[in-house]
Formats: sequence, structure tokens, C-alpha cells
Amino acid sequence: MRFIHLADVHLGAVPDRGCPWSSRREEEIWETFRRVIAGIRENPVDLLFIAGDLFHRQPLLRELKEVNNLFSTIPDTRVYLMAGNHDYIKADSFYRDFQWEKNVTFFKNEQLTCVKDEKLDVYVYGLSYEHQEIENPLYDSIHPAEGEGVHILLAHGGDAKHIPMNIKSIAASGFDYIALGHIHKPQILIRDNAAYAGALEPVDRNDLGDHGYIEGHLENGRLKTNFVPFACRSYEQILLMLREDSTQASLEDMLKAAQGAAAAAEKGISLTVQPCTGSARFDAKWTSEALFNVVDNALKYTPPGGRVTLSAECYELFCRIRVTDSGPGIPEEEQAQVFSRFYRGAAVREQDGLGLGLYLTRRILIRQGGYLRLFSRPGQGSEFSLYLPLE
Repeated sequence: MRFIHLADVHLGAVPDRGCPWSSRREEEIWETFRRVIAGIRENPVDLLFIAGDLFHRQPLLRELKEVNNLFSTIPDTRVYLMAGNHDYIKADSFYRDFQWEKNVTFFKNEQLTCVKDEKLDVYVYGLSYEHQEIENPLYDSIHPAEGEGVHILLAHGGDAKHIPMNIKSIAASGFDYIALGHIHKPQILIRDNAAYAGALEPVDRNDLGDHGYIEGHLENGRLKTNFVPFACRSYEQILLMLREDSTQASLEDMLKAAQGAAAAAEKGISLTVQPCTGSARFDAKWTSEALFNVVDNALKYTPPGGRVTLSAECYELFCRIRVTDSGPGIPEEEQAQVFSRFYRGAAVREQDGLGLGLYLTRRILIRQGGYLRLFSRPGQGSEFSLYLPLE
């Protein structure tokens, strides 16, 4: 028996609302949830637990239909779903009368219910929030039903306003696993027995660290679990040193450098900047943007353990900045198209991005009298050369 434990997906959330990237982040949350379902189709699990807050707010009818359609694509997986404090079941909620697929069990009210999966001999216990806040410790007096089998509790809360609970006491009552939601940071409270899966994607700048889901399986009569990082984004704390002569432009350059170093360190990529001599005249802000786009691409597509190198040299008329990587390379038939607006190569379409970086870089260089060159061979990496006039 294998299962996935999700919680706090927050479909419909708009992280960093008002920022240029906020609408993109909203769609990324949906896309990560779709990737979880796609992964289940490719590598089926028996059970999918969603311990509250699948939605960030009251779900729209069309959103419920989309989620239900996704569940219909994994008919051999039993889905157990509860509403949490964000998507609690209001009097007029579409949750109340919605007809779920046959493989979905939705806990419809605040009365704790036990559902037995006859095929797997698994007992699943759960309830849904009908109020945004519940101060009663609804889980503390619960005990598994008598009988053999695996007993799993879906629980959402853990603070004073959202079903306070004594996890050790609940676990001691006999549950084989407690699938928890509400806390966004993944936490293993009792090894292989009780865990907060955390938010699937970070939805707030305080949601630092890895995000994903819990995967579990039955091994020799005992449940074994592990955390699976799965989010496409993460928030990181970056320390910038300010001086009296710091400017907006210098702060942006420092931030981009820190982001590049953090991305390289996360993937174990060796990022090297070789020393050089010489000088050239160019627009610092826009040239920095152009170079960042190329370096960002190199870090994104270079596999873990690879290398990215920056170097520069001056010729009679131009300064050449080279960015080389040990990534997969670009097929010859695609090389003429990579500078086109919105173009995504066939091998990288699953990666995050809009296909604008190289297009903008080329435009920035052309406006300064420069140009961009590419040399690449599949399996041997790529070399992008940014040419800027000396005068």
C-alpha cells in the first residue's frame, strides 16, 4: 500500500499580490498540483490524502470541476479530501452539493467520520471545517475503531484558533499515521507516524525552505514515510551589505549576483568568474540585465554538479563576455530560433520560463551597437558571447 499526503495546496492564492510576477505564481500553484496528479498517473499510488486547504478561499464551481476532472484521471487511486480553515464549507459553498468522482471521498461536515477502504483494509478518519475558526479540540478524544487494518487520521489545525490538538496523545491512541495540515513548513512530528506535509508551494515570503509532500508505504506491516521536495519555487533570505554610496542600480546588481550564487549552490553547480583586464563603455543597468538573463538560463538548464563560467576579453573594436556551461546543449536546427520571442526548445518546455530572456538580451545588445553569438553542440554544453563596442 502506497500513499501521498498533501496539504495546504492553496489553489487560487496569489502570492506577492501586486508584484509583476504574482499572476504567474498563481498559475504555478495550479501547475504544481497538476504535476502531482500527473506523477500519480505515471507511478500510481493507492491513496491520496489532502489534509485541508486545497483551495485558498471558497472554491468556484469551475475550479471544483477542474480538480474533479484531474481526480478522474487517476481512477485507481482513492482520494480523501477535507476542507480546512481557508476553504471552509460556508452555508452557500459549492462544496455542499458537489458530486465528486467515484474514487473521491469528501468529508462534508465537522462531524468526525470514519470510512473503510475494504480493498486495502484501511480506515480513514476525517472532518471538514464549516467555520473559519474552531477552538474546540475535536481530535483529542478520538480513538481508532476496533479491528485490524491500517488506521489513518486526516487532521487540520494545531493552534489555539484552529482545532488545538495534542499530537502525542492522539498518536498514542492507536493511529498508524496522522496526516496533518495547516502549518506551511513541513514538519515530522513523530517519525513515520505524524507529520505536517507543509504547503505544496510557498505562498508567503515567510514560507522558507523546501516544499512538497509526504510519501508513504507499508513495509513489513509498518508504515514508512519520507518528504518529497516538489515545489517549483522557493523563498530565500539574501543578505545585502549597504554602504553610504549604494545606489538603486548597485543594489539590483548585488541582488542578481546573490540570486545567481544561490541558484548555483542549490544545484551544486560550479559558478566561476574569471579575472580579466580592459574596459568598455555600455549602459550598466541594461547590460547587467542582458548578462543576468544568459547566466540565469545557464544555471537553469545545467544539470546538478555541472559548471558555468563567465569570462571577458577585449579586441580592437569590441569587448566579448562569454558565458559557457556544461548543460545539454542546443540542437543545430533550434539555434537560429532561440533568440525569437517566446521560443522554447523542445527539450526544455517543461522547465519554468516564458522564452523572453535571450530575445531581450539580443535587443539590449543591438541597441548599444553590439550583438549576441551562440556556439553549442548537443551533449557538450553551450557558449553565449555578448559583444559590446569599446567606444
